[in-house]
Amino acid sequence: MKRNLALGLVIIACGMTRPPVVRTHVTTTNTVIFDREIVRILDAHCVACHAPAALAPPLAAYEEVWLSRDAVLREVLGHGMPPWAAVPGYGEFANDNGLTLRERQFLVSWVEGLGPRNDGAVFLNVRDAGPRPEVVAAEPDFDTWFLGEPDLIVPLPEAVVAPGQRERIERRVVDPGLESERWVRGLEFRPGDRRVVRAATFTVEATGQWLGSWTPWHGFVELPQDVAYRLPAGTRIVAEIRYGTSDERVIDASRLGLFWHGGAGVAEPADLVLEAHGLTAPGGGAVRFASEVRIEEALHALALFPEFEPGVESLEVSVRKPDGGTEVLLFAQDIPEGWPTPYIFAEPVAIESGSALRAIAYHSNDTARARPGGVRLTVSAY
Repeated sequence: MKRNLALGLVIIACGMTRPPVVRTHVTTTNTVIFDREIVRILDAHCVACHAPAALAPPLAAYEEVWLSRDAVLREVLGHGMPPWAAVPGYGEFANDNGLTLRERQFLVSWVEGLGPRNDGAVFLNVRDAGPRPEVVAAEPDFDTWFLGEPDLIVPLPEAVVAPGQRERIERRVVDPGLESERWVRGLEFRPGDRRVVRAATFTVEATGQWLGSWTPWHGFVELPQDVAYRLPAGTRIVAEIRYGTSDERVIDASRLGLFWHGGAGVAEPADLVLEAHGLTAPGGGAVRFASEVRIEEALHALALFPEFEPGVESLEVSVRKPDGGTEVLLFAQDIPEGWPTPYIFAEPVAIESGSALRAIAYHSNDTARARPGGVRLTVSAY
């Protein structure tokens, strides 16, 4: 009896000292997988910023996303990322970067389901001695002119971003060398170093007319077939580029591509500007700033470009029609500072004569002193 007991203890002890089996994957029954649903979302909304040699830490490969899954989920549920403020259901935009409800559900399901790959295996951040699955990753494309090869490429003056330098906007005036009148059907911006360029806006120096804006997720403006900007001979273009911070010295040498139109029988866009400004009380509640313009001749709106004072909470752009009906063209909330964003309509929006175009912004002030509030809204229309 004692011998049998001793033998049993030896067997147990041997089992306890046996090297553990390291399992690098677990399996899940979740039907949302990285290689199918998640990588498509990353391609559409994330890797324009979250990529090597871009603004933010990479979120392209499976392991990168898996290790950051909790932070990704917080940003998604809190509507912090991607940076797009337009509320669905109010206007349709060509540069829409917002997640759909279905995409949000995919991300939540994937994170809560342990983040599986295509074979149902889950990465556990330990050494894997077994065969690796086929690598599927989001792939940013930073080397393509999306409108095709430009008719004219205008180099912008170089800008230096020093280590520790604060975020700033640099104004550059560039001369495209136009010896005769030109009509522009599109323009596209290519940042020299995407690690530091956050946004860019382009206007005509002589008139201030808005030509277009660049964000990391949408880098071009393409006008409808029979619409073009007129640039007289000698026109100079103002580029306002927003630079972020850097841990090292960076030299940015960006370029602007211009695409010509023949000019025959085209409509020429012009700007409508609505402005409302004032002061917000320290520590006070939301303050309303409103501006309105009456539309004397029917027009088609191409894009909205709002510029805000700090503390903006929401913006509504609407049209009150002659029959008393109201159409909301844009409703934006949770507007992220540091991301000046145009809202480019997927199709031109017709506004009939006699309508009233309105912009209403709400600002709050959580500081200890009064500060400016308000909005300047540029409406590009023809």
